Amino acid sequence: MKDFTADDFKIELKSKKARIMTTESSGVMTGEAIMEVESKDGDVIVEGTDLLKMIVVERHKMTGNIGKALIKGYGFKGGAMGISVAHDSHNIILLGDDNESLLKATNELRRIGGGMVIVDKKNGTVESVQLDIAGLMSSKPSEVVQEESQKLIDKAYSMGVDRNKEAFFSLTFLSLAVIPHLRLVDKGLFDVFKFDFVPLEAE
Repeated sequence: MKDFTADDFKIELKSKKARIMTTESSGVMTGEAIMEVESKDGDVIVEGTDLLKMIVVERHKMTGNIGKALIKGYGFKGGAMGISVAHDSHNIILLGDDNESLLKATNELRRIGGGMVIVDKKNGTVESVQLDIAGLMSSKPSEVVQEESQKLIDKAYSMGVDRNKEAFFSLTFLSLAVIPHLRLVDKGLFDVFKFDFVPLEAE
């Protein structure tokens, strides 16, 4: 991937209303909500709200593409989490409420060659599980992968992820642009019903 800065994860809106991806407690379908959001210094404020930034970073051809959206209902707070398994394009997909944490998560996934990561802003920790085969699979014994993954999953739940969701693998479907309603890919927010890209800004 190209080098990024924390400012690359800013979401600048031209209106006070935004198109939000909503998630249910279970299942992989998403909805759409139009909500008023606050911004400061050219960036949407998500800390202290029930919103998160959702980011998709292209990881195959160094295009530098970063898809950005806002999501409600996932529950995670206090840093960033991400994974390099993201059907079907398998770019990096991240959730977070802090730009520096999103950058740290991206850089950690690059450092380990793909996998799963959680950045805890409060504790200043970065924890990850390496998936050394294309960022999708591990060459370690299954028992080891299960143990390492469970620690990260437990960490995600402790940071607020809805326990009715599979902490990481619910995330992997949020960029699969064939399942209604809204999905995020590296080129932007995609409306499956319209089968076209839609802006984050809403009237």
